[in-house]
Amino acid sequence: MVNSWRKHMRSLFVLTFLSLFIFPASSNYQLKGYKLGGASGTSDSTNNSLYGVVGEGDEGVGSSSNYDLNAGDIYPIQANVPSAPTFVNSDSWYNKLHFTINVSNNPSDTTFAIAITDDNWATTRYVQSDNTIGDTLGTEDYQTYANWGGSSGEYITGLAPDTTYKIKVKAMHGDFTESPYGPEATAATVSPSITASIGGISSGSSLEGITTDVTTTSSSVSFGELPFNTRQEAANSITVTTNAVSGYQVSVRQESAMASSSDQIDSVSGTNASPSAWPSTTILRSAYGYHTSDEVLKTGNVNRFVSDDTFAAFDTTAYEVAYNPGPVTSGEQTNVVYAIEVGKAQSAGVYTHTITYTIYGVF
Repeated sequence: MVNSWRKHMRSLFVLTFLSLFIFPASSNYQLKGYKLGGASGTSDSTNNSLYGVVGEGDEGVGSSSNYDLNAGDIYPIQANVPSAPTFVNSDSWYNKLHFTINVSNNPSDTTFAIAITDDNWATTRYVQSDNTIGDTLGTEDYQTYANWGGSSGEYITGLAPDTTYKIKVKAMHGDFTESPYGPEATAATVSPSITASIGGISSGSSLEGITTDVTTTSSSVSFGELPFNTRQEAANSITVTTNAVSGYQVSVRQESAMASSSDQIDSVSGTNASPSAWPSTTILRSAYGYHTSDEVLKTGNVNRFVSDDTFAAFDTTAYEVAYNPGPVTSGEQTNVVYAIEVGKAQSAGVYTHTITYTIYGVF
């Protein structure tokens, strides 16, 4: 009787254990994965990026410069979802746009990937570490905030003109800590453009060490009747505005020499490659040439027109008279001076001369 009662009492203490797994959840991020296992060492991260473990019992106390960790249920620390990046076209760019990532309280060793689209996410591509857009779908390229330009940001290059782009950013901090993409930002490129004009300059204008003797228009220069052995000067202005990434150049060439039906006016000895001082005497013949106010050209001796009293002969080959290596969004003016002097041996007559300016952007 006693034995039977004890057997019955033992059966009352038989319990059934159920396994219950609770996964971490948040409305602000998603968890890509976690690890299960025994922790046999201490965490060595200095930025709170740790692998989630279920510790069955560590031989020591987990430690870090930023936290203490004991055995137990541990979940990964999740990277914060980045807020919308700054994304702008601040200078009329047709082939690039500027971005700055928002760190959104992520640690300094967090890496970020940038998704980009030009069709409202029907197609998604990714910005690469060289700031171009990857040709292959699905190639995310992670870099730290510093490598993406930090607070100064960087440009996404190689973009199509006159196109609207959207970008968004996600963060990763250690293994299994990838956030979803944050909100998007929008910016647009513009069309390539260049505008130019040739302007007249009034008589009595002081420029490039001379004072002009006659008034010019955008299409003509009339010296009138030339006195012997007296140099006369006139000028035109050339104004260029362009968003060309490599700027612009202006060249000039003559269609034919300054000539009448029976004679021509001699050119100065200087050339565009090597301009020379004005000849000291033109008692018998004549001299005719030009000078540009642009003191930094692209080819040859780039500073060859620095000295005001240097002139080049016009040529049927086009030579540069103005240059800028980058975009010019507010208009840049270059003045070209024409100088002429005739001697007593020069035949009387009506002399004409046609020159052509070529202005082109380097896109």
